[in-house]
Amino acid sequence: MWRLKEISVNFQLRPLGPIQFNRELYGYKDKKYVYEGLIHKVSGSKLSSGCIIVSFDHKEKVKGFFKKHRIVFEEVSVWR
Repeated sequence: MWRLKEISVNFQLRPLGPIQFNRELYGYKDKKYVYEGLIHKVSGSKLSSGCIIVSFDHKEKVKGFFKKHRIVFEEVSVWR
């Protein structure tokens, strides 16, 4: 039986200001410190530039993040 387990989120960044967005989404390293991004916190992964996949359980958290940054996105359900 097929179950909805994950969603794929496709997005396109605005020309200005992607650095802060990318840092919050993917995380970054600063000298000896490592800052986790949203992807690590929700156990998601980057599929390609402008496309991530996250568990269906964390769908609302990810949608809120994109809305907070005013990023236009599209979500696609992934069935397994």
